[in-house]
Amino acid sequence: MIALLLFETWKSFYPPTFHQGDFKLYFSCEQILARGGNPYDASSQMPCLYSPIVLKTLGAPLLAFSPVTAQYLWVFLKLSVVAGLILLWKRYFFNISFSVFELIFFALAYGNPFLIDIGAGNISGFEQLFLWSGFAFLLADRPFLFGLCVALAAQAKLTPLIFLALLLVWKKPRWSAFFVSLVSFMAIFGLNFIFYPHLMDSFFKILRAGQGSWWYEVGAINPSSFAFFVQLSQLEWPGNLARAATFATVLTSGFIGILGGLSLWTYVKKIRPYWAADPAMPLKVIFWFCALYALSMPRFKNYSYILMLIPTLYILKSIRLAWQVPILICCFLDRRAVLHGIPAAFFLAYFNLYAVLLVWAAYTVCLKNPNYCCPVGAGTAGAPPDC
Repeated sequence: MIALLLFETWKSFYPPTFHQGDFKLYFSCEQILARGGNPYDASSQMPCLYSPIVLKTLGAPLLAFSPVTAQYLWVFLKLSVVAGLILLWKRYFFNISFSVFELIFFALAYGNPFLIDIGAGNISGFEQLFLWSGFAFLLADRPFLFGLCVALAAQAKLTPLIFLALLLVWKKPRWSAFFVSLVSFMAIFGLNFIFYPHLMDSFFKILRAGQGSWWYEVGAINPSSFAFFVQLSQLEWPGNLARAATFATVLTSGFIGILGGLSLWTYVKKIRPYWAADPAMPLKVIFWFCALYALSMPRFKNYSYILMLIPTLYILKSIRLAWQVPILICCFLDRRAVLHGIPAAFFLAYFNLYAVLLVWAAYTVCLKNPNYCCPVGAGTAGAPPDC
């Protein structure tokens, strides 16, 4: 894995290169912002999608350097985030032993989102670091710090704010922490209206429009549920993207409704009444919620699957063999293996999505019936024979 990360880092600097595209966009947007311009020009093919405060936080320190030097610094920061995430996971969530299986898993699972993230130069790694720091605070029964971390993580892409719902489904619902966290998010985001009021209308227009190529990215680059249903709908309306997207919205809403209904039933009937009986319940609920989040997001890029690495590794070591095999197959299959020219073959690009669906289902089964699952580090007394 280290060799792969070093190779990707080398590729990010070796000219000519198309790598670090997202970082170059951030850098360009901040340059426009620093000149007093509007980085949310709707005529751009890839408009800036982050708020002015996020752009200023990302770009202002790097504008002091040349573009090449800034790119080196950005990649160094991203490599530091990878190291920080691994240390955080090992200390608070899963005892990573760096066994052969775990090294292969990190190198191949979900197409190695770490490599994709470093190559793209996206902000996703920093978002993940805030989220996982928040999860660690939640496990340590520090809900206000959890809420602050989520509020910070949500400043860029907004959707991580959904993780605040964990405060409401915890063993003891933390309503005060939930509302304080919401206020914290709004207070930080409100700085945009104080310092850049003239840009906010353009910013929200870009977000509402949803007509740029960025919104309709499909396939291996964006293996989300909405993207899957867009391509499925295009089999019926191959030349009408707008109609296919409208029908895909209906299908996605139904899909999320089914997942949400099953999850709510599982929580009410099987999780909350038996929370105290399972010491690992808080950890399982966080991982389960991560899978539900990944399945529900209309836009969930390939590098975003960093979120699913530890939840998947944990369930692989705590579920029976009958579940392990299909999860591993979907995790490791090459998402780029699409048969061009055969429209129905689009489904081959969504193995990441199928893997997460299996992971969510496996957690649902384990949470409903703890005796079905193997203890982590199986081989202990009482473990099912096929662990």
